[in-house]
Amino acid sequence: MNRTALPNFSNQTVIVVGSGPSLKKLTPDLISKYPSVGCNSTVQYFHPTIWCSAHADNIHSVKHFIMTDNFDCAMYIRAGVTSRGTTYNNEEEAKRILPEHILKKLFWMDRHDVPPKVLSEDTFLIRQGGWLSGILALEIAITLGANKLILFGYDYDDLGHWDGSAVGNRSHTSFLEHHFWFFSGKEIEVDYRGQNPKLIQFHKLKG
Repeated sequence: MNRTALPNFSNQTVIVVGSGPSLKKLTPDLISKYPSVGCNSTVQYFHPTIWCSAHADNIHSVKHFIMTDNFDCAMYIRAGVTSRGTTYNNEEEAKRILPEHILKKLFWMDRHDVPPKVLSEDTFLIRQGGWLSGILALEIAITLGANKLILFGYDYDDLGHWDGSAVGNRSHTSFLEHHFWFFSGKEIEVDYRGQNPKLIQFHKLKG
């Protein structure tokens, strides 16, 4: 099976798109001008160079996104262990449920804390974005060499809701705090085009 090559973003500007409402500000001229990384439902709005998701404990949960085939490449978590201690292998399940033309474009990732028994040397090792799809998209773009990011769809509030409806509780670090943490110390130019006031100020100060 001839595989699609994983792109190299070395020293390029890359558009990174979360699934917040500001993704609708993404224009056709920008899409045609720069490579892009989008996560989860963004694939229903535009054709990214790379689509990814951190919703990894069951490939069936993102199959409807993958089956759009609306991307050049897709990147997904290969294997892991659930909170119940059960090992899962999305790579094996993908071979069973996905058509060959999509498998050719699908690249696998392992989280850095995956136990050795399920770690593969043939996969892309992720160190920071393994649980939040928006952070995963950022990590992929930077790891593949991007030196500038244009961000759309990163509009979350402190609890990770895209529309500002902060209901419920999150036991993990908030999406907003995770974003701040991800970029701390990184010497990379960011053009933030989302609509969260805290992120607008954060990136203005960093710039």
